[in-house]
Amino acid sequence: MASVAESEADQEAVTATLLEEAPASDLSGPAAEPGVDAGAASEDLSEEAVELLAILASAVEEMGDELAARIEDIAHTGEPECRHDAALAAQEILVCLADASSQAGFLAFSSVCASLGYKIAAMPAETAWAQAHVEALRQLPERVQAYLFDPLAELTREALVELLALPHWTEPTTQGDAAELVAGLFREPLSLETEKGPLRPEQIEAEDLALDLAEDIDAAVVASFRREGPDLTNQLAIVLQKVIDGAGGEDDLRHAQRLAHTIKGSANVCGVRAIAVLGHHLEDLLEFLTDEELKPGPSLGDSLAAGADGLAIMFDVLNGVEAYDPDAFQAIMQEVLDWANRIDREGKAALADAAPAVEITPVETPPETEAEPGADRAPEVAAEPAAQTAPASETDQDEAYLQVPARTVEELLRLVGELSMALSQSEEQLGRAQRTLREASELDRRNLLHIAELEKLVDLRGLGTRGGQHSSAELEERFDPIELEQYNEMYINTRRLNEGVSDVRELTQTLDGTLRSMTELSLQQVKLSQQLRQLTMGTRLVAVSSVVPRLQRAVRQTCRTTGKQAELRVQGSDVRIDGDLLDRLMPAMMHMVRNAVDHGIESPEEREAAGKPRQGRMEVCFKQLGDQVEVTLSDDGRGLSLERIRAKAIDKGLIDDGADLTDQELAMLTMRAGFSTRDQVTQISGRGVGMDVVASTIRSLNGTLELDTEPGQGYRFTARMPASMLALYCLLVQCNEQLLAIPANEVRLAVLSDEGSVEETRDGWIFEHEEGRFPLTQLNKLMGLPGRDPDCRRQVVLLMNTEVGEQAVMVDALLEGRELVVMRLSPLVPRIPGLLSASILGDGRVVPIVELRALIRVASGADLSHLAAQDAGEEVRPPTVLIVDDSLSMRRLLSRLAEDGGFRPLTARDGMEAIQTLTRDAVDVLLVDMEMPQMNGLELTAHLRSKPETASLPIAMITSRSTEKHRRQALQAGVDEYFVKPYREDDVLDFLQQALEQVS
Repeated sequence: MASVAESEADQEAVTATLLEEAPASDLSGPAAEPGVDAGAASEDLSEEAVELLAILASAVEEMGDELAARIEDIAHTGEPECRHDAALAAQEILVCLADASSQAGFLAFSSVCASLGYKIAAMPAETAWAQAHVEALRQLPERVQAYLFDPLAELTREALVELLALPHWTEPTTQGDAAELVAGLFREPLSLETEKGPLRPEQIEAEDLALDLAEDIDAAVVASFRREGPDLTNQLAIVLQKVIDGAGGEDDLRHAQRLAHTIKGSANVCGVRAIAVLGHHLEDLLEFLTDEELKPGPSLGDSLAAGADGLAIMFDVLNGVEAYDPDAFQAIMQEVLDWANRIDREGKAALADAAPAVEITPVETPPETEAEPGADRAPEVAAEPAAQTAPASETDQDEAYLQVPARTVEELLRLVGELSMALSQSEEQLGRAQRTLREASELDRRNLLHIAELEKLVDLRGLGTRGGQHSSAELEERFDPIELEQYNEMYINTRRLNEGVSDVRELTQTLDGTLRSMTELSLQQVKLSQQLRQLTMGTRLVAVSSVVPRLQRAVRQTCRTTGKQAELRVQGSDVRIDGDLLDRLMPAMMHMVRNAVDHGIESPEEREAAGKPRQGRMEVCFKQLGDQVEVTLSDDGRGLSLERIRAKAIDKGLIDDGADLTDQELAMLTMRAGFSTRDQVTQISGRGVGMDVVASTIRSLNGTLELDTEPGQGYRFTARMPASMLALYCLLVQCNEQLLAIPANEVRLAVLSDEGSVEETRDGWIFEHEEGRFPLTQLNKLMGLPGRDPDCRRQVVLLMNTEVGEQAVMVDALLEGRELVVMRLSPLVPRIPGLLSASILGDGRVVPIVELRALIRVASGADLSHLAAQDAGEEVRPPTVLIVDDSLSMRRLLSRLAEDGGFRPLTARDGMEAIQTLTRDAVDVLLVDMEMPQMNGLELTAHLRSKPETASLPIAMITSRSTEKHRRQALQAGVDEYFVKPYREDDVLDFLQQALEQVS
């Protein structure tokens, strides 16, 4: 708590820890009897310092006998193994004392104890220790006791530090380090004074009720905060109810305190003041109860439960579930604040009385004309939902949001794709049925003609057969043949056949009507399927504006590092594209932006000398072109040096001296693996990621890229890719009776071979067209299949741009273009160059989707394995940042920040997990939180500083604790930089860059 009680609680927690190891009787025993009373060692020490020194002294008295016994074992044993075991046991005792001293705030004394322990353990076990060395160590317990009873005396401090400089150690402490320790042993006991934090306010103000999100916060962090917050508040309410009901203990209170701390920290990062303020006061109350080992009474318990419910409602407002009611929030927050103020004044006595009287002054919300831009306001009518959600657009402000796992959306997209494929198959089968019905109708028509002809023949020939029947004799006498017709079996069968054909015709007509209705229903289902797919895809659409701050931050950071000046302008920030596509594209974009500043933009002096503005200009443009997305990055810098590119390519053996390459082809060489015109690799351009990775990222998205440059004027990078990988518009081509699909965005133009000329040259086949001359390759040969010569017959030629220049690919036949649903290949399918994916046609046939550019790269040898990512001497490992925080939102936010700065982020939930990570991975810098379960940031820092291999590791602490006391404890533990939430991202990036330069 920001009060005297906070300091007392911290000290008493350390006291309780040490009392577990030291019996209570020792406090008045030998530890307090050496002639000088511990409390009177110096009148300049505070009561807290005197108390802690006395407790440490009693603990040393308890450990002293064991430590002395281990020193005697070292002195008298003759077995190296026994001597080694005794040294390790002595080290364990000293390290335990060092940990207790560190928690009490005596960092210099802790360092002395830890150093002595490591020096004892580092002595060679094979050789007996010198007698003088052992005699000096026998005085260790006595000298430690002497210092603890009189820490300000120069003789006691020097005598203790003198043991570190004994000449028999493998690495004696230097004179300078010893002098610094002597000064620290004097300074630290004086610094343990009770501190008061900033005064707690008495009233909740209007600005404390704001639920607005910070404008420049990353969309992914906001989504994580909105998703994580309700879960945390639900856990907090459950734990608090358990404590209020009397079923919870100290661990539950401490858990509730950590939950409130996490909620407060995440709210500070996202700029949601109301949640941060309420979480802060709840955390202070829970911290007081935890430190004092008290349980809340009924009144305080109700207030704590109301506070947890208030946090839950605030998150519901953020997620559009509840209406914003500032008066209700003000009542809850004021109730919690009054309890915190009362405990600050009265301490434990506040819990003995009834709940404090709560006087609530309704807070008037400021008028709209005075509100900050983008601030949400309370609704005038309670029935109307308010939107304190800070959505991407104004039209979203009155919409509620559902939190759906990403896996569910992926599964939904898969089912939508399979539905589209099933409808396509149904449509194909329906078309077959209609074609069969048309053939049946034509056959029925011919049958009717035959039946008509047959009836005529029967009518004509039937007259000659009537007289041969005996049954007709009497009828002939009575009736004239004209008066009564007579039928034989031929007449009857002919009539039946005619009637049967007529019935079939009627059934055919009925079936035709049914198929027509089914066709209309099928078309309607296809439209609904398309709408469903578009709506489902809309769940993954993200506005480009969400990544603009990351790009601008990368420009600012690179400019500070290089000393250059540049501004970034973004066009098309309102374009919404697939979130997965944007996430996969961003690392390449971040590298391109940093590379443009480092390589392209000149220094202010160079630009001024060239007649340019001192500040460089960069522009990123996003465009939606039908089912394609186009991204352009340009700058007005120095452009590419085509001469240096050619020289480097010749030197690497990529091209011949006399190769005639266009500027575009020369520029595309920079996208090859390991290609760089710089003699030295820097941490800015590269960081282990080259332009070849940018190209491979675009290719993995089935995109195309173009490079344009004008020396001295600038550089332009253009990438075009499908807006979604769920469905692709493809060209269906035939290759040796095999049906293949080629994404249409790969093909610039499709022509017939006789529209140009095909000729064979020394370098291979050439297709000459009005568009130009193109190297010609047959798709059959690219697929490893036999094929005829290109000039043997009329075929289709596909013109396209590739990394090796413009190419022409000849195919057997171009059947049609259609949109295909992309099916994900099974993990059992081996990775095949050029095989992008597969789809299923309406007739059930599986058609492979091939990437022609990849096939051409393989055929031309553009991605040979001997072209390593970088030369061994130039290889640069990406700098690694370990982020240690128990909050998921903070880990994601800092990971994104580090990634944008060009670092490789690793994360850990607490100090113990961080230590495990450090044993597996090489880490260059740490960002740690102060308060975490299992091992907090102070303990982690002290542990790392005590290890030689991590003693110099740069560490920054990012915490919501803003008092000078916490800052000093962090610095004493060994933290290099201390940031208070909410922090400035540029400050953190500056620290990372400076730490990296220091390490390198």
